[in-house]
Amino acid sequence: MEDNSKESMIPLNREQVDFSVGASVIHIPSGKNYKIKRQIDFSYIECQCSETGRLMVLPILSLSKSNNSLQVSYPDLNSIEPDDWKEAERRYNLILPLLNGEISGRKEIDEYAKNKGIGRATLYRWFGVYKATRSVSSLIPKQRGWREGNSRLTFEQDKIIHDVIQEYYLSPQRLSQHEIFNQIKIVCSQRNLTRPTKNSIRKRILSLSAKDVLYGRGQPKKAKDKFAPKAGMFPNVLYPLDVIQIDHTPVDLILVDDLNRQPIGRPWVTFAIDVYSRMILGYYLSLDAPSEIAVAMCIAHAVLPKEEWLAAKEITGEWKVWGIPKKIHVDNGPDFRTETLRRACLEYDINLEFRPVKVPNYGGHIERLVGTFMKETHKLKGTTFSNIQERKEYDSEKYACLTFDEAEAWILKQIVSVYHKEIHSTLNMSPTSKWRDGIYGTDYEIGCGLPHVPANPKTVMLDFMPFEERTIQNTGVTWDGVRYFDFILAPYIGLRGEDGKARKYIFRRDPRDISIIYFLNPDTKNYIPIPVANQNLPSTSLWQLRASKKRLKERGLKDYNEHQIIETLIEMEKIVDNAAAQTKKMRRMRQRSKIHQKNVTPVQPIEKQKRPENEAPIKVDGLLDTDFIQPFEDIQ
Repeated sequence: MEDNSKESMIPLNREQVDFSVGASVIHIPSGKNYKIKRQIDFSYIECQCSETGRLMVLPILSLSKSNNSLQVSYPDLNSIEPDDWKEAERRYNLILPLLNGEISGRKEIDEYAKNKGIGRATLYRWFGVYKATRSVSSLIPKQRGWREGNSRLTFEQDKIIHDVIQEYYLSPQRLSQHEIFNQIKIVCSQRNLTRPTKNSIRKRILSLSAKDVLYGRGQPKKAKDKFAPKAGMFPNVLYPLDVIQIDHTPVDLILVDDLNRQPIGRPWVTFAIDVYSRMILGYYLSLDAPSEIAVAMCIAHAVLPKEEWLAAKEITGEWKVWGIPKKIHVDNGPDFRTETLRRACLEYDINLEFRPVKVPNYGGHIERLVGTFMKETHKLKGTTFSNIQERKEYDSEKYACLTFDEAEAWILKQIVSVYHKEIHSTLNMSPTSKWRDGIYGTDYEIGCGLPHVPANPKTVMLDFMPFEERTIQNTGVTWDGVRYFDFILAPYIGLRGEDGKARKYIFRRDPRDISIIYFLNPDTKNYIPIPVANQNLPSTSLWQLRASKKRLKERGLKDYNEHQIIETLIEMEKIVDNAAAQTKKMRRMRQRSKIHQKNVTPVQPIEKQKRPENEAPIKVDGLLDTDFIQPFEDIQ
């Protein structure tokens, strides 16, 4: 059985490395602490050693969070109780004016705290914790029972307040707060309930958003003027990463398989674009239809540095883009409306916004990007063009010649060497120049500074991955009929909760490779990879597993077991291999399986078997990440 040592554990760490002037960082190769003095470019930063006072120029990617940072225990996002999420969101909304700089100064903050019914010290404490972690989950209550800021109201009292506010306060009659107090008093008296205090009712009213209040109180024009986007522009986009857009599209190109160079159909690509600069932040190419995992991989790729990714794909050029966006704008597809995505975005302080119906200025940037890329694919052999009329008598499958890897290399070169460099018609400059100006500023505008980098990339990817809650039995844990086991699960076998029912635990997985799932250890708050119990199971994706079950059902087997599933998977794999050169569907299945088995992610861009953990760091532009540590005076 696989040995799950400490090295295999994935700690939950949502800290971000701050590159702003004055921030403290640690240089990973030397272990020394530094203070940032000057941002030079997207590759190097001038720092001052805390021990010697000497100025040094260090590679950005060799820096991490300082050891002096606040130590926080991060929970899994889907293990947090709904009431705790609500409380964390309430606290976050209360400190938001401080974070945005809308209120400042002790007197103004004291007045604000008083109006909100909370202590100034409490407000400062929440503000400090969030500033140190940039994590909404750090604001969840730390102990059970009644907590400061929570409601002591009964369920009946709470419901009365909610119903009266909805019916009388959020109405065109626009009743005053005093009239709302009286109405709640009357309803409680009629039901023989103790009336809530005015302060409790006032807190609930003050927690309403200004937009909801205006619409609810019959002032839609005022709400629209204040909050609706203006024609021809996307609202509130002042800097890079203010708003990004994500969408999927089938690529107008027929691919061929690696083995026989026979057609296997069109791939799907998911793009993330920065609205301010039009820079492409990330992408995800796949032979699978759009899904939750495509969104997760694209977001992870967008927020992380790209140096190792380009090196793994053997692409020359620069793609100096990373950072957590403030807002992600998407369409209304089901893959964007998952609870996992909602919570992950909330945790990273990302506003997940869905495209309004029939509002043309929303979504235009990503659509134009897709159009630009598809137009370029029409120059390639095997293109399907945009429609039948345009394709006419062109035989796309006959001329198809690019494999999946070759198509991905073409897309990367198009991003790095063409799209980012060309003058954008709307910007009147290249996306690269616009990104640089937004970060570092110009003679006329102040830049926003280098974005933060996630301290633990694996945590980012896991946060956006699909999850399930499962019980642990003496045979391990079962998910979709497949059993997983490791002795690390032994202490949790058969445990029951306070309600007497079997306790459930959080597990996550990558649907492209279900031979491993990730167990959230409730004690250490680390993710631990748990292998499939039956090692005869071939490297399998979720879609292959479902196809296997479907095949068993077609044979009339309803109560099939794990061994039958594995036998069917192996049998299907042989069928696909034998038929790979005969039908396009089989060739596509074979190629898709091959891609999944590589297990390439934005966190690990090289196949596992090709890059052991003890292998030396990858060279980027001829340098190792441990090579570049120069005294400041040496580069003058």
